[in-house]
Amino acid sequence: MPRLKLLFIILFWILSRSDGFSQCLTINLIKYPSLENFSCCPNILGMISCADYWTNPLEPGSTSDYFNTCIIDSMVDLTFVFYLQYAYFGNGLAGIICCQNSPIFTPPYREYIQGTLNAPLIKNKCYYSEFWVLPFNHSSMSNNYSAIDAIGMYFSDTIPTLNPPPQPIYVTPQIKNSTGNIISDTINWTKISGTFIASGGEKYITVGTFVHDNVINKLYYNTNSPNVAYYLFDNFSLCPCDDTIPQKVPPPVVFIPNIFSPNGDGSNDVFCVRGPEIDSLHLQIYNRWGNLVFESNDINDGWDGTFKGEKCEEGVYVYWAEITFKNGVKEMKKGDVSLVR
Repeated sequence: MPRLKLLFIILFWILSRSDGFSQCLTINLIKYPSLENFSCCPNILGMISCADYWTNPLEPGSTSDYFNTCIIDSMVDLTFVFYLQYAYFGNGLAGIICCQNSPIFTPPYREYIQGTLNAPLIKNKCYYSEFWVLPFNHSSMSNNYSAIDAIGMYFSDTIPTLNPPPQPIYVTPQIKNSTGNIISDTINWTKISGTFIASGGEKYITVGTFVHDNVINKLYYNTNSPNVAYYLFDNFSLCPCDDTIPQKVPPPVVFIPNIFSPNGDGSNDVFCVRGPEIDSLHLQIYNRWGNLVFESNDINDGWDGTFKGEKCEEGVYVYWAEITFKNGVKEMKKGDVSLVR
């Protein structure tokens, strides 16, 4: 495929990604949250400072990366351009080494990116924030790379820096991925989100890994020594909690089987209604002639397929379940259940 045609296809794919979305309703307090604007076009790795209002807190000891479609105009090495096809939204994205397991680096090598807010946060006010991440097999890793769980975003009133870099930054991020939830999907972007109460005056964000290497949960793709956990970042959001899109509360989960087999084999012998949010239950079972064959008000009870001590014949029965959930909501469910021996 001619080089120009290939570049055009990649660019078209990126620009057609119109799925950028935030839970924030009207406000985004992060300046240039999708890293679209730039002061210089990055033509090599380690140029995060080219993105307006974004920087690397550990310069010159680490090389946080910035990618933008502007590079296509200069017709550089296609290896660099291919990073761009993974953008979650728009033309820009960032990439950093969140964790590197290598005897060369003591303490472990880390990279970070830092952004700026449009205004300082208000003390004791609730804020919602989210960002998107994608694990990526960095070209310098060969096939020895890993995925981790310890990724977060830290809000501060000053820019945290360490001397000498690239020593890890050990702080407690307000927004972080849950422990044990290793971000390993290399095809779909993963959202990290949460809420926090501001201390007041925070005007910078720092993104990366903030815990000691020995508490990071890892998934190794080839070998565990050495390995690199490299992630792409895009589409940052921050807004007051009262400016988020209202979330629909999902209905309580109720499990009602449509078939059961009371044959004494220890599997599916009892027809019962189950659900973690059920507070009380009135269950009735009727045969095809409309006769009541079972009734109970015990949420732990169920029908064993008998009536007055005798086995009921195979066939279809009708159940009525009047359910009261722990939140006080009541619901009536009606349906059929097949008895098969």
